[in-house]
Amino acid sequence: MRIVVRLPNWLGDIVMSFSFLQALRKEFKEAEIHVILPPAYIELPKLLDLDLIIHPFFSKKLKFFKKIKILNQVKMLQKLKYFWGLKSFCNSLNSLDNSPIDIYFTLPNSFSSALMGLLLQAKLKVGYYAEGRGIFLNRRIKQNPLCHRYQDYLALLTAVTKNSYSFMCNKISLEPFTTTTLTSTNTQPPEPSTRSSEPTTLSSYESVSSPDYLNPGSYIVINVNSEKDTSRWPLVKWTSFLNCLPPSNLVFIGTLAEQVLVEKVIISVKQSQKNNNHKITNLAGKTTIYHLAQILSHAKLVISNDSGPSHLAAYLGAPIVSITGAADINKTGLISVQNNTKNIRKELPCSPCVKNICPVGTLECLNSITNDEIVTSMQSLSNKSETLSDQPTAPLPNTNSPGDTR
Repeated sequence: MRIVVRLPNWLGDIVMSFSFLQALRKEFKEAEIHVILPPAYIELPKLLDLDLIIHPFFSKKLKFFKKIKILNQVKMLQKLKYFWGLKSFCNSLNSLDNSPIDIYFTLPNSFSSALMGLLLQAKLKVGYYAEGRGIFLNRRIKQNPLCHRYQDYLALLTAVTKNSYSFMCNKISLEPFTTTTLTSTNTQPPEPSTRSSEPTTLSSYESVSSPDYLNPGSYIVINVNSEKDTSRWPLVKWTSFLNCLPPSNLVFIGTLAEQVLVEKVIISVKQSQKNNNHKITNLAGKTTIYHLAQILSHAKLVISNDSGPSHLAAYLGAPIVSITGAADINKTGLISVQNNTKNIRKELPCSPCVKNICPVGTLECLNSITNDEIVTSMQSLSNKSETLSDQPTAPLPNTNSPGDTR
């Protein structure tokens, strides 16, 4: 049996699909399972050790079409360009094996992800009603607005097997982050039973020192980034908070595009007269997604805006304080079996608006969060950390209460 899964495009959503992938493998133990996702995240499914065949979506095929400049100038031709790239990608996937695709799952709700199932000529195409794409699916289900996103993904599998599923989280053990991990070229992270449709290698990065204070359990990870304006705590708030901390070993993370913001925060903290005693390591733009997983899994604590890295940290079991603005935690809140997450949010008349930009222009949901609230959550997690490691796995936190701070 051949199964193809179109995974989401964003880091946090991919992490929330891990339960789906684990349940899928449990149901179809002998199946050949292909997963499609953006090239930046191809290392993520390998962490699960599920014997998946991984395809970077459009990693090569679309680059050719981007070179044809006229296609980028006309809206209709842009859509045609995308269709050509999509068709080419699906043809290459079909050519890997002469056997047909039995089931295609589309986890994103986009029109193109449903179209992909049609182009792949899958026998059973499973997805949600959305964006008028129902004509491409022959197993269509309606989304439950009250379910968490990981439950949305599991419901797609239920539509095929008729079985019910709950959150699944296999323990992931990663080697500590080291300097050699960054400077090595053409090396892959451990993947005992992972296959790939094309070679995937870690890129060569500039050398970054890995001093003693980056040892496991000795550092606090700071993530000041988020894709949405309404999930990004203002720079001045971050500076104020970091200055109120006692001297700490701080590791800043982020993508290449987020380097400028990270550097602004670091410079602001260093220039402050209140606290020049932090030991700071800036890894923004210098790590792959696998490196990020290593860093998060061995952190003493993670303090982050609501973002993809916060979801990854929670899944890996890292103690995390998440600063949440416009997001609906009932739908996309952090999920962890170890009960060591704290979600800082404000219950306002306008929340959760789930908007990318504040509708009223005040960002009150973020600006009203205080240093004391975060420090209190940090202390709470610190008090739990000694006992959590000696106790059985805790149940999932209740995400049904709008005022819940986990």
